Amino acid sequence: MKLDLKDKKILAALDRNCRQSYSQLSKKVGLSKVAVMNRVKKLEKEKIISFYMTVIDTMRLGYTTYDVYLKWKDTTPDKEKEIIEYLKSHNQIWFVATCLPGSTVDLGLLISTKTESEYYEVWEEISHKIKPWVNVVRTAVLIKYIHYTKQYLVPEGEKKEIYIGRSAHEKIDEIDNELLKMLARNARISIVALSKATGLKPPSVIYRIKELEKKQIIQGYRASINFQKLGYQYFKVMINLNDVSKRKEILSWIKHHPNITYLDVFIGGLDLEFDIEAKSTEEFANIVQDLKKSHGSNINYIEHIPVTMFHKSTYYPEEEKNS
Repeated sequence: MKLDLKDKKILAALDRNCRQSYSQLSKKVGLSKVAVMNRVKKLEKEKIISFYMTVIDTMRLGYTTYDVYLKWKDTTPDKEKEIIEYLKSHNQIWFVATCLPGSTVDLGLLISTKTESEYYEVWEEISHKIKPWVNVVRTAVLIKYIHYTKQYLVPEGEKKEIYIGRSAHEKIDEIDNELLKMLARNARISIVALSKATGLKPPSVIYRIKELEKKQIIQGYRASINFQKLGYQYFKVMINLNDVSKRKEILSWIKHHPNITYLDVFIGGLDLEFDIEAKSTEEFANIVQDLKKSHGSNINYIEHIPVTMFHKSTYYPEEEKNS
């Protein structure tokens, strides 16, 4: 599907806030409500929009998130598919991605638990299922991460960021928990559907969602846009620095680059880790060269991992009780 400027403006608007109504989108894009609805449905049908995700700061609910990199060993395509399906189905794994074969990493997972001992138990359970076919490349603890909107879609648009990091804990009840679960599965779910599922009246649903936003548990709503369908490639970039005190200089470069979509900070990771979406390996190489020209004296080591597919991204572990 060839995208025109109106399609790109719709994607950019949904990338910033996918819970916008069709009427709101029509005003921003300059099309009728019906025309916008038809275009969105076509973008969904063509799988350019994969799903709609609610960005939930689980750290505010007392969770710690572990970033696990795995490498296949002694597998077949069928076994790999079976393992990916198992990982996707696990309630406390909320992110699953696969990488280009031959990379240093084949699978990336994000697992959230309330305690270290709980993580140990969860990983023991997972390991029991998959250990004969994978090696663990690394396990790191996620401290904070920033989502950047895809400014490359509409370059003149402002680059928005969603920040998630360690902060004061908030308590929620089971109704809030159910709302978060449903919003995590589909950020565009209607208030009416949420009302029917929870037994609350629509005004009460709206009030609770606004409170979750006010407490910064819900940080935003985004469309998951299939980078491959746009003709882009995805690269995880990891850098070790010579002088970490000068990190801010590179962070400013990252913040303002239109092709950088995520920034991650880990305990057990490298000094800087961020994600680039580029039209080609050549464009990616040019972006890295630009970084080296600007800050090469402070870069000790660069590694990159090409990512091929996001299989799951819900931002919320589905335990029975989260409060």
